[in-house]
Amino acid sequence: MNKDKKIYFKTNALGKLKILCLIDKTALIEKMYNTKEKYIVAVNFDIENCCWDFGFYRTSFQEAFEDFRERVYLGKHISLSEKTKSNYDLDI
Repeated sequence: MNKDKKIYFKTNALGKLKILCLIDKTALIEKMYNTKEKYIVAVNFDIENCCWDFGFYRTSFQEAFEDFRERVYLGKHISLSEKTKSNYDLDI
């Protein structure tokens, strides 16, 4: 499969999107056009079909990244205070 096809995809409702990060089934996605809510934290993301169960729409990258990071930790059953004890360091 074309590498760009894995990174970029298009939906009827949201247009062209870019996967910035995917860990397990949580994705951080950027809309490829100007909009107030430019970033999506997609929960239960299906890479094969480029769809997800539900998403959280954020205006800033920092806010989206922090939400993404928390959801990845929650999915691995790691509290943010425990992250320093493990190898799961997703800080910027």
